[in-house]
Amino acid sequence: MEKSDPRYQAYIQILKEELIPAMGCTEPIALAYAGAVAKKTLGAQPDKVKVEPAAASLRMSNP
Repeated sequence: MEKSDPRYQAYIQILKEELIPAMGCTEPIALAYAGAVAKKTLGAQPDKVKVEPAAASLRMSNP
């Protein structure tokens, strides 16, 4: 698709309106969103969820 295509321009405009830069730790909200999508997809609360966060996101409050 060419950048001059009106569909491309519309897509870019939607992205500019809807996307907001994330500041801070985004993994907790990503996990919450993934859980909500899993529940919706399964039609019920999952029995178990295995989470493996990135090492960089782990912080100790009292090192």
